[in-house]
Amino acid sequence: MQKYRESFAVSELGRIHAQLPLKELAEKIRSHFPKTHPQGNTPMFPPEGEVALMFLKPYTGQSDDGLIEMLNGNIHMQMFCGVLIDPAKPIKNGKIASAIRQRIAGVLDIRELQKILYGKWGGSLKDKDLCLTDATCYESHLRFPTDVKLLWECCEWLQSLMSKTCKTLKERQPRNKYRDIDHARLTYAKHRKHSRAATAKLRRRLQSLLAQKKEVKKRIVSIDRPYIRPIVRGKENKRVEFGAKVNNIQIDGISFIEHHSFEAFNEGVRLQECIEYQQELTGVKVAKVGADTIYANNDNRRYCTENGMTTCFVRKGPKPKDEDADISTARRIIGTLRSTAMEGSFGNQKQHYSVGRIAARNSRSETLLLFFGIHMANAATLAARQLAIEEKEKQRA
Repeated sequence: MQKYRESFAVSELGRIHAQLPLKELAEKIRSHFPKTHPQGNTPMFPPEGEVALMFLKPYTGQSDDGLIEMLNGNIHMQMFCGVLIDPAKPIKNGKIASAIRQRIAGVLDIRELQKILYGKWGGSLKDKDLCLTDATCYESHLRFPTDVKLLWECCEWLQSLMSKTCKTLKERQPRNKYRDIDHARLTYAKHRKHSRAATAKLRRRLQSLLAQKKEVKKRIVSIDRPYIRPIVRGKENKRVEFGAKVNNIQIDGISFIEHHSFEAFNEGVRLQECIEYQQELTGVKVAKVGADTIYANNDNRRYCTENGMTTCFVRKGPKPKDEDADISTARRIIGTLRSTAMEGSFGNQKQHYSVGRIAARNSRSETLLLFFGIHMANAATLAARQLAIEEKEKQRA
């Protein structure tokens, strides 16, 4: 066991474990739970082990069953979670991870937990007076929605419900155009390309079958996850995304969630909140701000000027002849940092830490997976930095 502990300490998982304040996070989360289990059962994982399991899921990228299967056979993962599983008695219930996730998701307080994480990481972070901010959409794992698909699923569900109800009441089923529309929908689906006229005609027929004539606000794009909304991003290859829109701030390459919502919002009006949140976290006055052009409105420009903050925003009007070269250079450097470090962190999180297409069944679970995925990426970044420092010290020695 001592050799296992030594190998765990120098492994990637061990280095990430050293960067996570699991005990403090568990105490904060446990304060919302009753002191004793209602059934008197002994939990399989310690409190910090449950939090560690939530960090382990985005690290492995596995489903709940796959995560438990890997946990049974990997001694380093068991040490990460603070448990030792008997090989003769492995965990067979893959729903344990889901049960823990649902319990923690109900009391998840992002601001409070991020304060604890910054308390652990703040000492090693530099450039605390530089605030980088940007928004992105962390997509949900769902089929691309169309009006025809959603309307037809509603028609199918209502038809089956009506058939069961009439059968139970021994009543004759009301006449409708369900079969005719089903035939038209099948013919429509067999075509590889659909004209606007054919789509509009079928949509009108489906709406009439549902008796839905009014314009619907906050339209859903998924029957089983009605909280998801279309987020229009305006990108060339993907104009609309479906998932949580998150406004992040970044301190020395480490991201923190400033605001998130499943409803579309304008991130350009949240620059002042981002600056104030960073100052609240760090206790250091922000002097430099890096943000996208959507943040460069008059209110934000005025706020930054009044507080003596250097931004990467393009100047309005002609360039003054006596402009300081240092200020121009600082703006260019801040803009480059925002476009590389901030955008790069989004890609790293989505590709390697399971927040690219989040598979969840409700909004609370999706928010939890998003939170732990982002901060697992942060912990891995800090662990890699610590390893690089140690390697440099060895070379010097």
